[in-house]
Amino acid sequence: MDDDPRHGILESVESQSVYSNQWVFGLLVLGAFLSGVGESRAEEIAPLETAVIKSDATQRLAEMVLKRDDSFRWDVRARGEIAGCDYVVIHLVSQTWQGVPLQHLLYILNPPEVDPKESNALLLISGGSWKAEWGMDGPDTIEVPREAALLASVALEVKTPVAILKQVPFQPMFDGLKEDALIAHTFQKFFETNDPDWPLLPVMARAASAAMDAVVGATKKEWGLLIDGFTVTGASKRGWTTYLVGATDPRVKAIAPMVIDMLNMNRQMEHQIDAWGAYSPQIQDYTRRGLQKMMGTPKGMTLLQLVDPYEHRASLTMPKLVLLGSNDPYWPADSTQHYIEELPGPTLLLNIPNNGHGLNDIPRMVGGVSALHRYVCEGRALPEWQTRTEKTSDGLKIIATSDRVPAKVILWTANSRTRDLRSSIWESSPLKATEDGSWSSEVTTPASGSSAAFTEAQYESAGTFPLSVTSQIHILH
Repeated sequence: MDDDPRHGILESVESQSVYSNQWVFGLLVLGAFLSGVGESRAEEIAPLETAVIKSDATQRLAEMVLKRDDSFRWDVRARGEIAGCDYVVIHLVSQTWQGVPLQHLLYILNPPEVDPKESNALLLISGGSWKAEWGMDGPDTIEVPREAALLASVALEVKTPVAILKQVPFQPMFDGLKEDALIAHTFQKFFETNDPDWPLLPVMARAASAAMDAVVGATKKEWGLLIDGFTVTGASKRGWTTYLVGATDPRVKAIAPMVIDMLNMNRQMEHQIDAWGAYSPQIQDYTRRGLQKMMGTPKGMTLLQLVDPYEHRASLTMPKLVLLGSNDPYWPADSTQHYIEELPGPTLLLNIPNNGHGLNDIPRMVGGVSALHRYVCEGRALPEWQTRTEKTSDGLKIIATSDRVPAKVILWTANSRTRDLRSSIWESSPLKATEDGSWSSEVTTPASGSSAAFTEAQYESAGTFPLSVTSQIHILH
């Protein structure tokens, strides 16, 4: 393995950017073109003070995430209009890591009816590769990302700016490594060197924090806004990043991590063996390096304090919507049992039925993220959908209550001949409220194989789509 991080980004040419996780936004094909190139701009951002944090580990992580080096800069490269929103495109250098300036494209959409006093923005952390031919100056022609049109609709509905940060992580590096292969390589280098600067996740969180600096500066210069709060979302590794920047950057007011069901990492690895008898093939980049075994060592515990959001859960007090796919091949369907109830503050869960790692249910996904952002912007409390379970003589009873009446409550069930539900089909049936205003459903333990269930509540929303929330997935076998 070539450990020069420049190899793979400066010596290879990719035909197109990689949009990881096949997230639903990537299904949209946009025919939008940029108009006009803006003058170079940058702004000095005052150093951020770390939040008041009890955990020494979280304080150390916050210092890493909020640090800026001399390479940090941004400038406006283009301006235009898409789907009723003005936008700017920013070339951002978030930091220099392992001798390489980490570059990103940052798109900021601003709706026409935004309140001049609005202080919140939505930040989507996204992926993609930095093409070799772009060099240090970025692309000559910048295309609007495919997710921009849908996010423009969110900006118009909620009337706040929306930003899309690409190239998290900056990739490829180290002879063409990307995504999990790149992250796993940096973990391995940490074990070899004991250098806390090696793990990539704090670097990714720093990129998101630096993007917030750029959003604050650009929205002030372009539209006279004073942004000081963010709802942050992202999928997979970007969901992982969402947790970490949420725990460390005091500007994060809400988070919506997607398809990252691995908090409490050591216990999650044990759970995969218990449920499946082996680690998921989706995490083979870590398995073939033997990283799971190393996590239990003293050095592994140090790494977990840098990268496991569970270690920083005490700081995750902001409103949260955790979005997962019921059939995600990365994790057993009931992995939330090892962390979700330990997250402080308002926490809603959304298991999206019959979805895998690449979420494709637009109403539930977009409805959830936009509703979370709207509640934060308006200073309103999230719905309190609470569930508990009771053992019965032949199975389990799921009992749900709510502080407000949902428009619809649904029971979702699935079956499998084993404990593996990755290929199972989830079927729905409506639930009616009982006399005491709760919703109750019973699931029977099968004679063989497994049965699984969860409940979903759908709340009317001011947006196009309702807000859906669910219980955890309960598996009986």
